[in-house]
Amino acid sequence: MGPRHGAHQLEHSRQERLGCGPKTHRLQAAREASKRLWKRNFLSRPNNLFLQLTSLLHSRVRAAGDLKTIYGFVKQSPLAGGVISTNWRRFTRALGPVGRKQGRPFFAPDAVPDIIDAVNDGTLAPGNPQPAPADLATISTTMDSLRPASVDAARHAELAAQTEQRLVFWGLLLIYASRELLIRRQGNYWWLLVRGLRLGTYFIRVAINANAFGVRNSDTGFPTGTDITNQPGMGSFEPVAEDALIPTGSAPSPSGTDNVNAEKMRRAMQALFDLLGQRPAPSQELIKLKIGDAVGKLKVGLSPETTIAKAFAKRLATNGITRDPGDDLEPIMAAPEFPQPMFETLQEVSNEWVLPGIGQLQPETLGLVEPNQKFIEAFMVGLNHEMARELLFREYPTDQRGTYFRNFWDDRGFVATVAAPALTGDEGQDISHIHA
Repeated sequence: MGPRHGAHQLEHSRQERLGCGPKTHRLQAAREASKRLWKRNFLSRPNNLFLQLTSLLHSRVRAAGDLKTIYGFVKQSPLAGGVISTNWRRFTRALGPVGRKQGRPFFAPDAVPDIIDAVNDGTLAPGNPQPAPADLATISTTMDSLRPASVDAARHAELAAQTEQRLVFWGLLLIYASRELLIRRQGNYWWLLVRGLRLGTYFIRVAINANAFGVRNSDTGFPTGTDITNQPGMGSFEPVAEDALIPTGSAPSPSGTDNVNAEKMRRAMQALFDLLGQRPAPSQELIKLKIGDAVGKLKVGLSPETTIAKAFAKRLATNGITRDPGDDLEPIMAAPEFPQPMFETLQEVSNEWVLPGIGQLQPETLGLVEPNQKFIEAFMVGLNHEMARELLFREYPTDQRGTYFRNFWDDRGFVATVAAPALTGDEGQDISHIHA
């Protein structure tokens, strides 16, 4: 890689920052292709289907004059339950597995009711969830059957009288030992080891039974801060490290007054159980979604005409150059302008080009000279054309429409007056802009 290649890379990088390099042209082509796909696959769809097709992008489009996105409005409407999700669209499409079984591909378009409108209007509401079958294994039914048949009510009461630490210790020991033996023995004696897992889980369930702590269990209600307050005081309560081994029989004995640590623990548990026992907030009122307005904002916010150009405009370093507001992908054409009078360059070739016949004038001759405006304009147009070609050859960002030279005569001879103290605007320019 030589110096010429490095300079070429730097020039391309500069052009990309100014928005006139190869990437800009590729983006222009991508925008045109995206516009065609957008028009054919999205804009031609009905509003309800359009809302489904763009469901994953609702959080990227803000409503005009509102801080909320389209997704926020959908979440407050009856459609928040997933009716416009992609999974529901695949499940209910006419050519899907369910649609083909129903024969929907052969139905007339108006024969199938629109579920989105029905749900949004409130005329169709999802039903309550079906109860679990009686023979289906659930957590509650499985946990109820953990007690071995050999453990009767009397033996269960005897186990419940043991300390929680002892029951948890033996329960975890049985679980870990049975698990390791199942893995290492490659399934030998699996029936015995499964019983060990079951018995260990039963021990832990007995240990964490809420009745063992003197508070209400899940059958009669969730513990509250009042339940914690009514517990006896713990004068010998001391905190331990999380990974510390608690010796058997070291539970604090109830006493009339809490010590400092017990009081802090009691207040923390009161706040925790009061928070967990709070009733859920009332459900918000669902507001019917204005599907037409939402789709209109989505079509504007997701149009490739604006999205691709906005993403590209953030990468440009304009350095104060004013862009054409009509198109963000239009390359920046910062055409240079040269104020020098161009008659001087023509005079360097020959005085005859500036004042034809000047060689035939006698000395000490006085006369009037009338400028040939057609010649001046032709000369200036040719000069600007050649300059545009030179800039294009030098890979300068230009569309060859700039007017680089507008002064043929030297305006330094301008005489200021009260009415015209200085030249302004196009005054003093010999030609106007070639491309307006």
